[in-house]
Formats: sequence, structure tokens, C-alpha cells
Amino acid sequence: MKKTITLIELIIAVSLLAVMVLGAVSFDAASGGFLRSSERKTQVLNELTHIANHFSSYISLATGDKNNIGIITPSLTSLRIRADISNGITRRPNETPNDYTDDLWVQYRIDGNNLEFCSNFNVGSGVCDIGWEALTQRFVDLGFSFSDPAANNGIVSITNLALRYSPLLAQDSRDNPQATMTDTGGSPTISFYSLSHSWN
Repeated sequence: MKKTITLIELIIAVSLLAVMVLGAVSFDAASGGFLRSSERKTQVLNELTHIANHFSSYISLATGDKNNIGIITPSLTSLRIRADISNGITRRPNETPNDYTDDLWVQYRIDGNNLEFCSNFNVGSGVCDIGWEALTQRFVDLGFSFSDPAANNGIVSITNLALRYSPLLAQDSRDNPQATMTDTGGSPTISFYSLSHSWN
């Protein structure tokens, strides 16, 4: 007796095959989405860490005293620092206290969604002599404050720093993640101390 495949058996086999294929495709799509989301979160966090380290490197080299402030905020979107550096980020050792003649001015500025840095800012002309370096193009928010150097050595506090993968789009934890350091309990997220010269 010859055995044949009935129409019902064929429909069941095709249905099972379709379920297996759809399951594999769904798993692949979910895995790809998870991987893409993880990569984006990692990228934003890496940039946030880089910026925090950058602030730390330069603010700690700020020079000045209560009569000659070395950290100023020319506008709500910029932070200028007179830094005790000679070339790049090298501290000048054993300088005469309150001698700022050979110190360089550096400046951070916000330009749209860019957070930019100038390592040789010309205060006299008000321009960056060597061009602006973009630290990130994912900038969303930055809050900072500068304390009185006569009272507590001129501490710069970063109270809010936020980057988003695509800053012009709404935040989405999966497709458009945002990394934020915020003031959550009345105290600054990060505080930087300027130690190059005495601020008293």
C-alpha cells in the first residue's frame, strides 16, 4: 500500500516550518536591537567619562587667587580657565606664587549640541588661536558653579552633565539612550579643586 501526504499534514508541516522561521527571525531581530542599544549606551557613557576626565585635567591646573580669579564664566555657555600649563597638559613645577604671566587660558564652550574646547584661548582678541576641538556632538545639558576662591579655594562643581546619542531626538532608553550625571541630593555631582597656586 502506497502512503501519501494528505493536505492536512502538508498544512501542519508548513505551519510548523513558518513558526520556526518566524521565531528565528524574531530572535535575530531582538538580538540585533539589544546589541545596537548596548553599543549606543556604551558610546554615550564613554564620551561622558571622557568629558568628566577632561574637566578634571584642566580645572585642577587652574591658577589664581582672590584678587586675580583664574576661573571665569564669560557666559552661561562657556567656562574659561587660566591653566598652569606649558605645553599640552604639563604642569609648570615650582613656580613663583601669584605669577600668572606664563599661564595659558583655555576655554570650554557650548555650540548647539557640541561641547568644544580651546587649549589656547586669546583673552585679548576673544578668539581661539588654534581652533576649537569638539569633545562631543551629543551635548544636551551642562550645569556648573564656581565657588568664591577666598572662601574655599575656588571649587568648580559640575551640577549636571547630560549627553544623548541623538541629541535632537527624544530620549529613548533603547534606541536613543541618554547618560546623565545630576545633582540628586543637594550636593554637586562632581567637584574639582584648583591646586596649582594658593587661592587664599
